[in-house]
Amino acid sequence: MRWRSTRATPRGRAVPERARAALANGLWAASLAADARAFHHACADPQASQERLLRRQMRCAASSAIGRDFDLARVTRLIDLQHALPLGDHASHIPYLERVEAGEPNVLGNDPVLALEPTSGSTAGAKRIPTTRGLRRAFGRAIAPWIVDLFRHDPLLMTGPAYWSLSPALQRASHSAGGVPIGFDADTAYLGRVGAALAGSVLAVPDGVRALRTTDAFRHASLLHLVASARLRLLSVWNPSFFTILLDALPAHAERLAHDLERGTCTPLDGAPLAALARPPDRAAATRLRAALRGEPTDVGRTLWPWLRLASCWTDAAAERPARELSRRLPQASLQGKGLIATEAFVTLPLHGVAAPVLALRSHVFEFLDASGTCSFAHQLEPGATYEVVVTTGVLYRYRLGDMVRVEGHHRHAPTMRFLGRTAGISDHVGEKLHEPHVRDALDRACRALGVEPRFALLACDTREGPPTYRLYLEGVSPERHAALLAAFEQGLSSNPHYAYARALGQLGAPRVVPVTDGAARFEAAAAARGLRRGDVKPSALSAATDWYEALCGADSDRAHAVRDVAHDVAS
Repeated sequence: MRWRSTRATPRGRAVPERARAALANGLWAASLAADARAFHHACADPQASQERLLRRQMRCAASSAIGRDFDLARVTRLIDLQHALPLGDHASHIPYLERVEAGEPNVLGNDPVLALEPTSGSTAGAKRIPTTRGLRRAFGRAIAPWIVDLFRHDPLLMTGPAYWSLSPALQRASHSAGGVPIGFDADTAYLGRVGAALAGSVLAVPDGVRALRTTDAFRHASLLHLVASARLRLLSVWNPSFFTILLDALPAHAERLAHDLERGTCTPLDGAPLAALARPPDRAAATRLRAALRGEPTDVGRTLWPWLRLASCWTDAAAERPARELSRRLPQASLQGKGLIATEAFVTLPLHGVAAPVLALRSHVFEFLDASGTCSFAHQLEPGATYEVVVTTGVLYRYRLGDMVRVEGHHRHAPTMRFLGRTAGISDHVGEKLHEPHVRDALDRACRALGVEPRFALLACDTREGPPTYRLYLEGVSPERHAALLAAFEQGLSSNPHYAYARALGQLGAPRVVPVTDGAARFEAAAAARGLRRGDVKPSALSAATDWYEALCGADSDRAHAVRDVAHDVAS
């Protein structure tokens, strides 16, 4: 089948969209080839690779405030790092981060701070992590082998547009007290100047969408460009629910989208027309949209993007269920897990034919903390063992990420590992000590036993009245299955003796199911209200917060009472 979309060249000849995309992606892959080769070379000797990176980091840090405080100039070997610095976390870095926010240079390294990027913190607000060119390059050194591997094993990915997750600004740009910009980078910022320009030339959704300040405008403009990109080849998002929420918004925007596609406009429901984000008129896209929405909801993604070949997203731990839902909505595409990536660090990357993501050896210096408190380096890890990830990035030093991984094996000599969940994912109100990985496993087992597949599930404690009571906020399971699911779920929870003891003593009330609608969207909106980027909100089976009832059920009193009654009936 020929692709008819064309663009005129300076000499007046038309270049087919497919050829244009292949050229841009081919040039991008060529620009990444050296970093990709270097990564595979590093996998042959992780210790040597990590020590080279450590020496480079310490040279950059030696004259900084933290470098002087801990005499980092003398750190030349991995073992020296452990002798020079204690294990740290966000709290231990706060004195330095406050100086960065005040605008002081050379605090955490000699690389100038470009921005402060919010990431998840306590309920008091989001943490702010300094972004530097060095940190961007470190991310790029992990992106390079991933992209080259993708294109090598599926060259057709190069022949069409891609969607890279964008998050709406929603809040106006701000600065710290010292004038440092506060905000989020576009995903393409980590691709490097050349990569960002080349990848940006084949983006399905233009980067300008990020500047929109309402969720409605952001979703409308994103959907407008996505629906017009019938030849979409690659979908790259972090949280799989981010894209399913976009798909769920299609019916509400459908007629206005079709109108915009036919007339070459962009008119969100809640604002003025956005001329800068309009597309040329495309009646075929409008017809395709209407046809897709007349069919089965599960066929919408396949109808709109029949050439989509790959969806890349988180797939481990609490993201496993929403990833399966995304795959069900996009059955024409293969699903690839992204590995473990945080605002602070790029930990693992997927490679074709490797069973688990590979440690990003050229990005940061890694340590792994076991249950006994011993820190090991990448070349010392045991398959099957579980560790907490500790990173030294040139911005953060011996920083406990709070992410748990299990070592699955090795690629060459580099460890491969799977994300298990957050160490901070603990809910403990009366001594029950529920851990997120255990809660997720108990829920998965209960769902498999009953043959149900929730669209959304979150366990959180409600302490407003009576003894603390855990509520399972649930979507996508018929009410007649709630009682059986709850019974099976609590049986799994009770394998934790602390939880079983608290229930037996009456310290915890009987758990309840609370049906919700649009659970993923509400969860995302609540997290975004706390300062997190929507596309980066991590799925979780457990929350230690106690204020989810209003966020997930809405403030409408009639609806809230109705939900409360359903929950009570199920628990009775």
